[in-house]
Formats: sequence, C-alpha cells, structure tokens
Amino acid sequence: MRQRQQSREATVLEMMKAFADSATVQLWGARNVCLFIPCVAVSSMDGKKASSAAAERLRAAGACELLSSALFIHRRSAGVQEAALRAVACLVSAGTHTSVRAHNWLTLRDAGIAEAIVAAMTTHGSNMSVQDAGIKAVIELARATGHADAAVRLASAEGHQAPATTITISPSRQCTQCIQDQLTTCPVACNARDTTIRQLLNAGASGAVVAALRLFTRLSRQPCQATAALNTIIALADRGGAPQLGAAGAGEAVLAALQRYPRDASLSAAALAAIRALATPHNRARLRRAGTCTALVRSLHSRETLLDRERLAQCSSSLQAVQMLARGGGRSLADAATLARLARAGACEAVPDVLHAAVRYNEHCYVAARMAADALSVIHLLSADAGLAARLSRADAHGAVASAMRAYCGDAEVQRLGQVAKRGLDRAAARRCHSRQLQREAAMSHHLRQD
Repeated sequence: MRQRQQSREATVLEMMKAFADSATVQLWGARNVCLFIPCVAVSSMDGKKASSAAAERLRAAGACELLSSALFIHRRSAGVQEAALRAVACLVSAGTHTSVRAHNWLTLRDAGIAEAIVAAMTTHGSNMSVQDAGIKAVIELARATGHADAAVRLASAEGHQAPATTITISPSRQCTQCIQDQLTTCPVACNARDTTIRQLLNAGASGAVVAALRLFTRLSRQPCQATAALNTIIALADRGGAPQLGAAGAGEAVLAALQRYPRDASLSAAALAAIRALATPHNRARLRRAGTCTALVRSLHSRETLLDRERLAQCSSSLQAVQMLARGGGRSLADAATLARLARAGACEAVPDVLHAAVRYNEHCYVAARMAADALSVIHLLSADAGLAARLSRADAHGAVASAMRAYCGDAEVQRLGQVAKRGLDRAAARRCHSRQLQREAAMSHHLRQD
C-alpha cells in the first residue's frame, strides 16, 4: 500500500515536470499533491505522522519547486493558482514534525514562493477562491517560521543562506500562534525566521492581504474568510510589517470587517488583536482618523457583562489597543487628541465598568487578572487629563481600582498598576481642589475690591 502511494506521488510529479506548459496537467498535479497529504485536519497521531512523511517525500521529489514554477508559468490561470496555493499551504502545515515543516518552508522560500503568492493574489484580485487560497498560504508560511530553531540547523547543514539583518519583534506583541510555537529568541534563528516574512513584505503582501480582506468583507456572507485574513494581518504585523500594512489601509479594512460582522466572536477577537498589532507609532494618527477610538470603546461597552474567558481576552485586546493609540510622544504620558476622542466615545464610563466586571468574574484566572491590569493602565492614562479624571471619579473609578486590588491581592502586576492608577486619580483630584480654591480666592478678592 505504501509503495503504491509512493509510486502515485512519483508519477504525478513526473507528469508535472514533463508537461510544465500544460495548465491542465499542473492543475491536476497540484490537486493531487493536496490529496497525497492527509491534510492539516488529521487528528490522530498516526495520521499526523503519515502527513509528515508524505510532505517530506513530496519535498524530496521536487514538489516545492514544481508548485512554485506552476504559479509563475500559469499566472493567468485562476484554477492553477488556487490549486497550487492550497498545495503550498498543505506542504508547509503538514504533520507535527518541526524539521519537516521547516525543511519545506526553506525549500519553498528558496524557490521564490513569496513573489509567486503575491503575484497570484494581485493578478486574480476579484477571485474569492484564489484570495482564500493565498491567505491560507501566507498564514501557513508565517506560522511555519515559528520553527526557526530547526530551520537554522537545516540551513547550516544544507547551505541555505541566512540573511544578515533581522526585523525587531516586540516581545509583548507576539501573536498567539507565535507563542504556541515557542519562538526562539536566538538572533540567528530570528534571521532565518524573518527571511520569508521580509520576502513577502517586499513583494507587496501587505497590499494583497488588505485587498483580500476588503473583498471578503464586501462579498462573503460568512465571516470565516475575513477572520483568516485578519489573522494573516496579525502575523505580518507582529513580524515587522505594521508600517506597510498601515500604509496599505489595513486599519480601515479591519474596522470595516468589524462593522460588517459585529456579532461574530472569532472575527471580533481577530479584529481587536489586529488593531492592537497595527497601533505602532507609524500608524497611530491614521487609525485615530479612521474612528478606531470609537470602535474600541464600543467594544468595551458591549462587553460590560463578561461571562467567559474568550470575552475577557477580547476586552483585554481592546484595552491594550487603547493604550497603544493613546500613548504620547516625548515626555507626555498620553496624546491629548486621542484622549479627547476616547472621552467623546465614553471611555471614562466604560473602563471602570469593565474593571468592575473583571472583579465580579467568578473564576479569578490569568486572563481576568491581565484584563484588570490593562484596565488599570488605561485609567492611569485617562487620568492624565484633569477633566477626564473628574469623569472617571464620577464613574466610580476609585472604587473599581480598590476592588480590583482587593480581588487580585496576590497579583504583583495588578497591585503595582493599581497603585499607579490611584496616584494618578489622587493627583488629578488634588489639582481640581487646588484649582477650585484658587477660583474661590480670586472671586473673594474681586468682591472685596468692589466693596
């Protein structure tokens, strides 16, 4: 049985090689490559091992180079482009063996797959199937770069060239998949990991992914395709692509998707995480103009009654995005224009309510504690403005801070941020009292002069 499978694989790849100019043969071959790999959804360990073995055999037989060649030669054939992109995603995501995934990733990278994917998505910009396949290929390549340690070993063993520079990645903003893949912090591993991402960004992947998200938002009835595009934006932004994505209009596209599918929990979580990843200094002004502040505060208002960890995580993403947007430059704690936008949207009332909800949550888990810490940070930012601090006081921010500190008395971060928030609110209250005292003294002095 196994020999028969290997014989079929060899036959398909030989046909693809012999008839490289035939779109029909390339379409047939790419579809068979997908069928040969008991794809990503295999749950049993035996199935995953078989998937890894099939992917390794196909790579050794030249499948990566043949698929890349098919993408370049048959650029105008939507069918070939879709099938080849799906085959690329299967090869990169197959199985559980880190070395196999890294091996396939390196081979595809050297075959110029980044340029081929972007060219396919650009050429067939209105084809939903090609866009969906392209998004899957990009996200699987980005995820595969998480296996950088194995990639470095393979590169040094087989002579793959490692780049000389690397893109800096903020440890606090690694996406969930990166954390799950346990990315190494070795500089050489970062170099190997970032090569594919840099190739994708240089080829114009930012514009292609944003265009795909706009297409899905406009035409797709189901939110799953838009969610996949949002996860791709997160993966690229977390790996240094935030400036290019912002220039391509990613912020506006993310807000449009959030408005189009307001009740889908998975899409909302991905959209809020994407805003947080995009809120770099290059993009903050554009995100503010696009109405991001209003959207974030609205998401907080809609989650005042928090029932599960998923909603807690979404709320935490909203609060982190608020912090990123409101962060000031130079010595200023917060940007005054952003604080004004947040105040108009009702942030002074929403954030204390959210903090109270974190305290009421009946399972004091890590996610709830982190959301409480994020809410305390936002309260501290808002209290930098005297008028907003007054509104926070009227919304019982003092009580919310005290309750959070009591509820999470064993969490050092919550305690530290609680003290910072209390000091900010107390300073604002002292400034208001001093200002009122000065006003009263001025009024009294005026009356005395009149008498």
